[in-house]
Amino acid sequence: IEESLILNSESDQYVFSHRNKFDVVVYYDQSSQGIHDESETLRNLKLAIYQLEFTKKLGRVPMLLAGGFDAWQEKIG
Repeated sequence: IEESLILNSESDQYVFSHRNKFDVVVYYDQSSQGIHDESETLRNLKLAIYQLEFTKKLGRVPMLLAGGFDAWQEKIG
């Protein structure tokens, strides 16, 4: 995943490469309501950044943003 971010901004690349320094990593899609509703793509992303990552171990399991981006956008206006 990290190598595929080469087209993203340097700040995006920096944040992702230092994800192990954050207390919580949140992943999301457009509208998943919860972990039972998450797509295979989201499950694979969670595995890729948590369970399969040996060099940058996260302190806790990444959290799914319930309701996805749509719910977050509605909440903050």
